[in-house]
Amino acid sequence: MVEPLRIVLPCEASSAATSRREMRAWLLELCGPDQLCDTCDDLVFAVSEAVTNSIDHAYLTRPTGPVSLRCAVEESPDAASGLAVVVQVGDEGAWRTPPEDPGDRGRGLMMMRASVDAMDVQVHVSGTTVVLRTDLRCPSLVPSGA
Repeated sequence: MVEPLRIVLPCEASSAATSRREMRAWLLELCGPDQLCDTCDDLVFAVSEAVTNSIDHAYLTRPTGPVSLRCAVEESPDAASGLAVVVQVGDEGAWRTPPEDPGDRGRGLMMMRASVDAMDVQVHVSGTTVVLRTDLRCPSLVPSGA
């Protein structure tokens, strides 16, 4: 089994691209193929969106701090592969409640939720953590006949 991924990113625009690159490499190590399946591509998108939200919103009223990314594999009886990926994207900033009418922006949480099997936003005095969970459906991980 692949080791958990743990990285700390600076709060800057390039960190979204870094999160995508690191997630892809980690998922390829886990799943084995040369190209990610749709499920894993969706997870990479959701993680990138969570990192971008931290960069854009978390540190508006506090000094800029880090964005952390932690990914791990866990057993999942609901997945054909028997495995799920759980990702935590955290910051040390302040939560900003999304506006009722986001206008041309503000659909990140909705898009993340649609891209994974489960999402939870944990708001604390010390920051915000978005937890994303998705069952692995990679053809390379699903036993034949499942």
